[in-house]
Amino acid sequence: MDVRFQMQRSGPALHPSWTKVLVLSALILCGTIASPGVSAQILEIRASGGEQSIRSDLTHKTQTFPEVEWSIFNQIESDGIAVIWTADAFTGDPQTRQQQVDVGLDLRMTRDGRRNAWSVTRPHDTTHLAGGDSTAEVIAVSARAADGTAAITVRFEGGDPIRLAAGSYSTVVVGTIAPL
Repeated sequence: MDVRFQMQRSGPALHPSWTKVLVLSALILCGTIASPGVSAQILEIRASGGEQSIRSDLTHKTQTFPEVEWSIFNQIESDGIAVIWTADAFTGDPQTRQQQVDVGLDLRMTRDGRRNAWSVTRPHDTTHLAGGDSTAEVIAVSARAADGTAAITVRFEGGDPIRLAAGSYSTVVVGTIAPL
């Protein structure tokens, strides 16, 4: 059984005069937002690495992917920003979404910027499909303009591996920038 996830970044335009940031579906994403008449200022998140996959040995209920670092660049928003990472439950059949498995996310800051600007407000979350929760979400915030580095770990919370349907399961981690 193959389990894989991808990283994706999205973000809203934070000011009407800035270039709109589009939702992209590449493996490693970055962007720059520039205000007219002002030299380019950076507001972006960038994931290191690309698609990851694990082949389950069918002996463990939880399969943990290697930690992935996300660089956060905030040289614009002096009032701060939040970065929200989300992942929907792992899906074995993307068309019907019938074969789903819980996903877990863990977040920590590996570099919190000048004067400890970055903090994690929601370090862990796991979907609970049985309870109707199909999206996991972790959050880091900074109350001022500051760069930082976050590290995210994705977990395949498969329950009893012998009872899982054979096949490939996937999810996408999406990082979104939002003003405070």
